[in-house]
Amino acid sequence: MDEFTASRTALATSLMRAAHTRLDPNPLIDDSWGDRLVPAAVREMIRSTALSRMDPAARLKAMAAPDGIVDASLRRSPAYANVIMRTRYTEDALQAAELTDAGSLVTPLPGTVVAVHVSQGQRVERGAPLMTIEAMKMEHTVTAPYAGIVDRLPYGLADRVAEGAVLVELSPLDG
Repeated sequence: MDEFTASRTALATSLMRAAHTRLDPNPLIDDSWGDRLVPAAVREMIRSTALSRMDPAARLKAMAAPDGIVDASLRRSPAYANVIMRTRYTEDALQAAELTDAGSLVTPLPGTVVAVHVSQGQRVERGAPLMTIEAMKMEHTVTAPYAGIVDRLPYGLADRVAEGAVLVELSPLDG
């Protein structure tokens, strides 16, 4: 797979999140990106696969409302509820981390370090990106809660980190 091409799983997940936002009466998430970003060819592939799995009577009935075939197929998937609940959990954990002072120096979820933006001994300003973690296919950039000096970086690029792990030790600047 080309490094710039999304996997079928990622595309289907995006469409599931968009369908949930659009169709469920009380959506747990608000994410319509799948409707805008997933190519028509992928939707057609999902539609064709769904139709091929139907008996002739069900296929005839589905073809009467062809616009709903992809949504119905995605919502019937055993992964649908898991995708929605994991997304809600991830968004809640990231929001909670942003609301705490310590949250900007710890990871709210287990994940993998995908970028280290600073080095030991470096001076940083409040809000400067320190490290980026990928958790559940979402990236979260840990930022400096105050101006300071980076004392220690316990983790490096591609390291796995546990939930609540201290990613950066930062000493505040005096005055």
